Amino acid sequence: MEIHTQPLEPSPLPASTTSKPKDPITCHVLDLVSGVPAPGLSVSLTLLKPFGPSAAFKAQTNADGRISSWEAPDGPSMAEIFENLHEHPNGAMVWSLKFDTGKYYGVDNTFFPEVEVKFFILPAKGHYHVPLLLGPWSYTTYRGS
Repeated sequence: MEIHTQPLEPSPLPASTTSKPKDPITCHVLDLVSGVPAPGLSVSLTLLKPFGPSAAFKAQTNADGRISSWEAPDGPSMAEIFENLHEHPNGAMVWSLKFDTGKYYGVDNTFFPEVEVKFFILPAKGHYHVPLLLGPWSYTTYRGS
């Protein structure tokens, strides 16, 4: 018996009109009370050093508690900030993430009206992901992947 096969044509991938490429800094928030991601949490991202403080980049966590791209403020975009690092000797930056936990939990239901995480990065080291494990009375964070 002879079997004839023809090469499969790759099927075209559906075009996504809503997804943007990931920014070099992303975050993820998990609500430890409910045990699920924290959707709709307002977060701001500000460059503190060396060119800062910058105007804040802003976003809200999606249904999966993630932010992969930021709304650019008036001023330089995140890409422009990263591109201009050649002007700085070691390219080191200090950024601040501010999470509006008071609005998320309600001011009467949390000890922390805002959680600020400051972190140091070297852009040559690649992408930076900052997860936040959040409860109304505590939080923890780490460098994710």
